[in-house]
Amino acid sequence: MSGSPVHDIYDELHNRIRNQVFHAKEGRAPFLPQDLSRRSQVLEAKQRYSRLYLALASSVFGASFPTGGTTLATAAKRVMAEAANGASIGFTSDPTPATATDSTLSPSGEPTVMLPARKYADPRGSDYEAVIAEARVDDLIHQVPSVGRIATIMPSGEIGMYESLEGRFGLEGFDQCQFVFSHQIAGYDIRRSKYAS
Repeated sequence: MSGSPVHDIYDELHNRIRNQVFHAKEGRAPFLPQDLSRRSQVLEAKQRYSRLYLALASSVFGASFPTGGTTLATAAKRVMAEAANGASIGFTSDPTPATATDSTLSPSGEPTVMLPARKYADPRGSDYEAVIAEARVDDLIHQVPSVGRIATIMPSGEIGMYESLEGRFGLEGFDQCQFVFSHQIAGYDIRRSKYAS
């Protein structure tokens, strides 16, 4: 242990587990799929970091994940559905690349437009939670003539999900503008079917 929790977590997850699974090379003691001792090492780390994640989610966001019939995916769906109530989708012409530290829709201070969002039934199925906002381009183009960044804005004013096009997509020539944010909640059954070895 180095005495730095961040360094120790990075070292274990990235260097000693991830790289040995995904970047296995000769001479590096790779983790092979059917090596039971290595599988148990990965499982133990996964369970430990799952507990850490849940503890952080509880402490930072006040999220609770009851045991019993409620799974993490079910609880996450409920939290996201509740967050969508009263949310807006905002956009700006600002093409500034998105970073993990973004706290404003337009870092360069360009004008923004907020549109009321509503729940949207993602055609891919119930594993997806989505919100949509739409408006006539004629009502928008004089305020913001192009799309550079978009984000969901929570009722508290905080940015939820966001994306930068890293360029400007002009609205001229279109009648209707629609923004959809959708995400998949990957519970145990989905992970098991996608990532089983």
